[in-house]
Amino acid sequence: MPPKKDIKDGEERESRDTTSYISFADVEKSMTSFSDYQKLKQELEDEFGSKLNSAAIHKKLSSRKMKKDETYQQYFLHMKECALHGNIEDAALMEYVIDGIQDSESNKSILYGASNLKEFRKKLDIYKSIKEKTQTRPSVSTPFAKNNKIKRCFNCGDLDHQVPTCTKGIKCFRCNEFGHTGTQCNNKGKKTLNIQKTDTKIKTDKEDKELETPYKKIKINDVEITALIDTGSDVNLIKLSEVEKFMTEKAIYDKEKSIHLTGIAGKELNTKGLLKVKVLIDDYYADLEFHVVQDYAIPVSVILGNPILKDFEINFTRDGIFLEKISYLTLLAEEKNNICDEHYPENKEIADKVTKLIKEYKTNAKKKESNVEMKIILTEEDPIYQSPRRLSPLEMKVVDEQIKEWLDQKIIRPSKSDFASPVVLAKKKDGTYRLCIDYRKLNKRIVKDRFPLPLIEDQIDRLKGAKVFTTLDLKNGFMHVNVHEESRKFTAFVTPQGQYEFMKMPFGLCTAPSVFQRYVNHVFQDLISDGTVLAYLDDLILPSETEEEGLEKLVKVFQRAEEYGLLFNWKKCHFMKREIEYLGYIIRNNELRPSKEKISAVSRFKTPHNIKSLQSFLGLSGYFRKFIKNYSIIAKPLTNLLKKDVEFNFDEECEMAFNELKRILCSSPVLRIYDPDLTTELHTDASAEGYGAVLLQKSPTDNQMHPVYYMSKKTTPAERKYHSYYLEILAIVEAVKKFRVYLLGIRFKIVTDCSALTKTLQKKDLPPRVARWALLLEEYNYEIEHRSGSRLKHADALSRNPVCLILTEAAARLKRAQDDDPHISLLKKMLEKEPYQDYIMERGILCKEKDGTRLIVVPKKMQNEIIRKKHDYGHFGVRKTEELVSREYYVENLKEKIRKVIDNCVECILIEQKKGKKEGFLHPLDKDETLDKLRVQQQTFGSPQRIISDRNAAFTSKDFQDYCEQEGITHYTITTGQPRGNGQVERIHQIIISVISKLSADDPTKWYKQVSKVQRYLNSTWQRSIGMTPFELLFGTKMKDENEKIMKLIEEEEVKNYNKQRNELRLKAKESIQKMQEENVKNYNRKRKKATEYKVDDLVAIKRIQFTQGSKLYPKYLGPYAVTAKKHHERYAVRKVGECEGPINTTTSADLMKPWVDEDVDEYSSESDE
Repeated sequence: MPPKKDIKDGEERESRDTTSYISFADVEKSMTSFSDYQKLKQELEDEFGSKLNSAAIHKKLSSRKMKKDETYQQYFLHMKECALHGNIEDAALMEYVIDGIQDSESNKSILYGASNLKEFRKKLDIYKSIKEKTQTRPSVSTPFAKNNKIKRCFNCGDLDHQVPTCTKGIKCFRCNEFGHTGTQCNNKGKKTLNIQKTDTKIKTDKEDKELETPYKKIKINDVEITALIDTGSDVNLIKLSEVEKFMTEKAIYDKEKSIHLTGIAGKELNTKGLLKVKVLIDDYYADLEFHVVQDYAIPVSVILGNPILKDFEINFTRDGIFLEKISYLTLLAEEKNNICDEHYPENKEIADKVTKLIKEYKTNAKKKESNVEMKIILTEEDPIYQSPRRLSPLEMKVVDEQIKEWLDQKIIRPSKSDFASPVVLAKKKDGTYRLCIDYRKLNKRIVKDRFPLPLIEDQIDRLKGAKVFTTLDLKNGFMHVNVHEESRKFTAFVTPQGQYEFMKMPFGLCTAPSVFQRYVNHVFQDLISDGTVLAYLDDLILPSETEEEGLEKLVKVFQRAEEYGLLFNWKKCHFMKREIEYLGYIIRNNELRPSKEKISAVSRFKTPHNIKSLQSFLGLSGYFRKFIKNYSIIAKPLTNLLKKDVEFNFDEECEMAFNELKRILCSSPVLRIYDPDLTTELHTDASAEGYGAVLLQKSPTDNQMHPVYYMSKKTTPAERKYHSYYLEILAIVEAVKKFRVYLLGIRFKIVTDCSALTKTLQKKDLPPRVARWALLLEEYNYEIEHRSGSRLKHADALSRNPVCLILTEAAARLKRAQDDDPHISLLKKMLEKEPYQDYIMERGILCKEKDGTRLIVVPKKMQNEIIRKKHDYGHFGVRKTEELVSREYYVENLKEKIRKVIDNCVECILIEQKKGKKEGFLHPLDKDETLDKLRVQQQTFGSPQRIISDRNAAFTSKDFQDYCEQEGITHYTITTGQPRGNGQVERIHQIIISVISKLSADDPTKWYKQVSKVQRYLNSTWQRSIGMTPFELLFGTKMKDENEKIMKLIEEEEVKNYNKQRNELRLKAKESIQKMQEENVKNYNRKRKKATEYKVDDLVAIKRIQFTQGSKLYPKYLGPYAVTAKKHHERYAVRKVGECEGPINTTTSADLMKPWVDEDVDEYSSESDE
């Protein structure tokens, strides 16, 4: 056996040449043989092994520093390997690793607090990520950077010497006793915490004196106080005398929770309880626990110890100490570090640059604020309040955690709004929950933001020519947008624990997508315009031709995103990839395929078992119909099941069609992305069964034509009767209309197998239908090429097997209802033979063209349903409902039918007030009613001697005359047109009308309520002509009045003398009336002259007293009339002479008559006089 060699330290053993091991093995093989592995191992240990004592290992670990070219991972593994040669505790190893990292203690504070090596390794990774992020920042010199020069003994822990000169020996890091290590410690159940006083032994330069001790102003329960930050302390501490300041309803002080603490110098201390409070540090809240100690135990009021490192990152700068929530930073750092390698470019150099860009991306460098805010406008601002829903303990925990996170990130705030929506938890694919707000009731009242989302087809077309793609996904995209201050109350939501409202735009609001698209367009406006980036909501794509160009665009996008503080979901981002998935399509090398997710959905689709599931499948497969040739012939058995009166029977033929469609889609059909710069051809063909087209472009790589889009359509019964060249033109016209966005503005070629087409279009005299089509083609720049049908099999197949219409349930119902309507079915049959007026057939449905718009002709059975749906939008009136219906539908006599529907609308009947003119016309008194009223009066007052009335039909009727004769009443009627004949009545009418008008001025429609009141007032009002009230004259007593109750006794006495006073009162009234009459006659006659007297047979003209509409220009007098009788008071009876206008017999008065001059008599008299 060769002599053993002593190895002084671990470094010499590690540097030994491996040839010595080989030599040892060769010698041993020649001398002896080993029977087992354990014996060989023992011999090797005896020969080469070196047992190092603990002091040597501690010395090596304490002197080992991390090298500049060494990664944190390599450094940690080397230290761990060193520690394996002795009984080194994990806690001691972690201390050595931390000391070997050349950085300030404040920056390394994140590494403390690990309970085992696995947890320490995670903290080391976080520390590495934070250091890489801050590499570009200028270094700040702090007193703590000088700690690397401090001597420390790793035997006993003191700072005034090192291990070689230590006289105390090994110290246990578990109980802080000397003479044994932690693994040999018998006090494993006793926990000793490290508390150090901060009368720091570190000496600093004078210039850095202001940073010598790290103080920070904080708020505990809204009370400001200065705290010392000491990450070397295992707990947070507070003086006993300070506790009372912070005792509020939210603070919890438990005096029973007292623990035993031991400091570095071995000083022991018992706490006075535990204080739980909410602490505000640099705008961030945290719930912290403080151990209460005697005032002499610590030099300051509050010490923030190692526990704050779980929630905060501490940054020491010359401007002060700043804390930021470490949970958020940790999440971002972990996301950046956990980006899958397959998301990076294949080019390593580009991948390294991308990695550097991602690590340098700053989430807290926001410099600009977008002026785009979410403003919520409601149709009605009545509060919507819903109570919180009950949650399980597990759900409640998820909600509380999310609420806390949102509060910390200032996404929400506590609310006192009148609005409240409940929360719901949606389960994600990974089994976790997402907190959502149920805004369904609120969404019904929100006025929609009409900012348009980009069209998916347009987004795909803009990727032309790109070979390298970068896709970025914005993290919590909507929550980048601020909610307007006045709109925040509407976003309020409730949980069992409280009410909150959003400061950032939440998910679930119907207007959020449009607002967010507006926000993204504002942020990247110029970059979108120049094609650097395309944005569809939170999905960004950067198309480029090379990796270098893509990297330049990425730099621009990151710079802009940093300015606005945008966050990315790094796990979903892909960088410089040749193939990407975007908006449901896979894009690679200018080719387009359905996405794997969509194909997977098709492949997993179960056999349809009813109409609804069949429609779902046809809708899903139809989304990619542009990829599938002959879609209609394959899907025909399935679409036939949607026809009218067809029983749902998914037979073997349907099963074959279903599986064939799944097979074709799962084979990943390919189309090219349209490029306007490439040579473009439109191939069309038509037959009696249908017409089809293929849009193709020539690829510059292989110089071959490749399909961009397939299109096919079935002919209608009327179109089947067209001549072949009509059908060929129809196929071209429909294809050009379909691909208008691609063909307008470029030169393209139309390829068809109809040789007569070119000559047909060149004719001067074209049939009207062809002329209309030719005019439509005039706006395009094209040439026509004829090819035989054998060279156009791709288009011919589409025309022979056109795509059948996939009818929705509503469309199928409409078509069936049209077929059942006799009038519409007749129009359809007429259209099959020849065009008729403005009616056209579109996909089997009759439409009518009106002002350039195609309107669906609604059958009678569905008219009320259509009108009712439109009316129910807002229960509008006739005009508005008519406008809504006429945008899409044609209904004969629409206005009349709308009025009937509205008249039968229950909501409108109950809520709407009656509109239009008031009901009921003014009509003459009924004849019977007049007699009834007269009989009632007769029962009380008896029959009068005479009645004076006008010539109303109620008074001139035979019944009235018979009544007067029967009762012995003399009836006088006044002259027509002379109301003064009954002047007393007319006068009282004027008074009544005037008073009623004044009493009902507030609401003239309620005038009739004042009549009885006016009657009472008139009968109780003193009259000058009789010197008393009418009521008093008639009944001999005053009318009772509520305001004259004092006169009650006097009135009772007057009633006793009624008979005696009545006659006297009547005589007195008669004298007064006579006196007043004489006065009235005198006043009346003062303005009058003596009336002209006429004799019987005198010819006169009488005044026209009845005028009709448009008769202002008629003669004012009628005649001639002959006087037939003279009556009292200048009244005359007259009779019409000859054929003049006017009544035959009537009565009139002298003031309405003029002498009639006979021209013949005048002429004759003149001649005799001569």
